Amino acid sequence: MKKLLILGLTMFFFSGCATRFIKMNPELNFYSMEKNINKDVKIEYDFDAMSESRNNTYDHREDRKNLQLLSVKIKNESTETLVFTDENLKIKTLLGVPISIETNEDIYIHKIQQKRLGGYMLYGLAGASLIWTSPGNRYYLTINPIGVLIGVYNLALGIHGNSRFKKSMKTYNLFNQTVAPNTTFNGFIILNENIEKQELNFQYK
Repeated sequence: MKKLLILGLTMFFFSGCATRFIKMNPELNFYSMEKNINKDVKIEYDFDAMSESRNNTYDHREDRKNLQLLSVKIKNESTETLVFTDENLKIKTLLGVPISIETNEDIYIHKIQQKRLGGYMLYGLAGASLIWTSPGNRYYLTINPIGVLIGVYNLALGIHGNSRFKKSMKTYNLFNQTVAPNTTFNGFIILNENIEKQELNFQYK
């Protein structure tokens, strides 16, 4: 009987584990910067929302994709309902350099979410064996049940993590919301560039 281990092949095709997503609650965020958009509307903001919420895997994906999630707190003390679009909200550096905004969270989600989750089932091959039986002149594949369980666990973890991630982005994307008079909104603005922490200017027209 001859046994061929496939563990090396598994590790070649797949490495790492799925990551859980820690629920984000921008109402609990600490905002280190503040700016008046106009006399009746104030914005507090801070950088690195992903790392602040300890979602480090998603934060690393942001870095690779040159994206950044800005935490914001909008205080509307005016008599008008605020509706934000990429046409009426502009963000610039203090030097006047425009910063690109992504209003569609689906584009951000697609770039940042965990991908190829089905690959975790390759864990089922960890410790698997091809067994040659002389009488029947056949190969039989035996699967390690522990590897299968690890694969299923990581698959479920990744699916659940992505689901919570999508829900957070759709719930807290500023451009999906209206801010009624004398109310406050806590959420996020997606930046199409990963910039250093700095003071920003916000213009609302």
